[in-house]
Amino acid sequence: MIMTLVVQAGPEQGQAPQRALAFARAAIDAGHQLHCVFFYRGGVEVSGSEADAPEWGALHSETGTPLLLCSSSAETYGLSGDRHFAIAGLGTLIEAGVHSARVVTFA
Repeated sequence: MIMTLVVQAGPEQGQAPQRALAFARAAIDAGHQLHCVFFYRGGVEVSGSEADAPEWGALHSETGTPLLLCSSSAETYGLSGDRHFAIAGLGTLIEAGVHSARVVTFA
């Protein structure tokens, strides 16, 4: 099954990023495919987190799963993409939902 994950809360707002990462790894281990992980609202702060960014970067390196930062949210938080995290608009999230059997949100 192809899935898209949406992470709406950042590391300072709770455990959503860690739960999403654990879910992503479990889904991949179970034979599912991730279309992308879309970080929205406070979730974009994952890309600047010293604790979380390397773990998500490892997932990207191991699986090639695109890690997308909402462009508007990234601008609000003063963040930009890097070698693991790319900037994308909400249209990309909608397109991901069309190509996925499930969209799972972590808030």
